[in-house]
Amino acid sequence: MRFKRIFLLTLVAGIIFAQQYRIESITVQGEPPLRSATCKAGSYGYLHVGERTKLTPIEIGQYVAAKIADGAILTVYPESKSGVFVHVECPKPQPAP
Repeated sequence: MRFKRIFLLTLVAGIIFAQQYRIESITVQGEPPLRSATCKAGSYGYLHVGERTKLTPIEIGQYVAAKIADGAILTVYPESKSGVFVHVECPKPQPAP
């Protein structure tokens, strides 16, 4: 009998607390791009300046910033003996909603 009272009390308390909890919907709106992408074709390979493949972090950053400004998607791999390998993709244009 005591077990039933505790069970019913717990059940009623659970139902009361469950009714007070509400899940609100959240709407997230994406920001439009700052400017239209000018990237035309993807590429891949080691970064180099002339014959030099050992680049400074500033040179790598300038390259990455320029490609991102063009609308490209970059994958930059860690530096190896051959240099820094980069894979550049141009996203397909999205249809207007």
